[in-house]
Amino acid sequence: MEERGGVLAISYQIGGARAVGPVVHQLGRKGVSVTVIGEGLGTIGFVQQGLVARSPRDDMSVGGSLSAFAQTVLHAERPRAVLTGTSIGATLEKALVWEAKQLGVPTVSVLDHWCNYEARFGGPSGAWHYLPSRLAVMDEAARQDLVRLGCPPERLEMTGQPAFDALVSGELAGRSKTRRRWGVGEEDWVVVFASEPQARDYGLQLGYTEALVLRMVLDALRGMAARLIVKVHPDETPAQLEPVLASA
Repeated sequence: MEERGGVLAISYQIGGARAVGPVVHQLGRKGVSVTVIGEGLGTIGFVQQGLVARSPRDDMSVGGSLSAFAQTVLHAERPRAVLTGTSIGATLEKALVWEAKQLGVPTVSVLDHWCNYEARFGGPSGAWHYLPSRLAVMDEAARQDLVRLGCPPERLEMTGQPAFDALVSGELAGRSKTRRRWGVGEEDWVVVFASEPQARDYGLQLGYTEALVLRMVLDALRGMAARLIVKVHPDETPAQLEPVLASA
């Protein structure tokens, strides 16, 4: 397959997009052409970072397989490399990793969280079916966990979490403005509860749910001069946690 020389970037989940997005910006600053594809909430994650994300599923024929569509995208874009998130489930990003490997196109995926490693890469041939040519991991803990599970260590590159770099360079720069919007002073304590839909995904298997943990946080903060900010997950709605807050 003839190479065009650019990079094809994709993410299905918003967390993956927030990890891949800073890499896309860095590649752009280095003069590398990048075509961004967004699926699901990944599209929102890219747009929030000022990136234009195509939605290729709009062009997918009804009933077409992900593998066939991935082949179509790769032949149309002719990328030098494929850059992806590490979403769970049947996604176009996984199909692109697999099909790119069949064509000899290098693949790089950016891990954004310390969990569900096998679910992110497992497929028909085993636990590492969708493992890319190189997997960028957040830290030594993630690397060790992956190796312990049988992931080939030569595929791992410890890079940090790109979203954290973007947080420091971008969002923290607007710290004072954000605090004013929340009505808190520069020296006031602010506690952010970042929720995830654990009850939906795991029921009571974990021994806790987001509602139970939020209640524990509220109990711990009782009597303290602190402002609690509840940040719901993109898959949640504020109404799901409102009963807990109303009873506080």
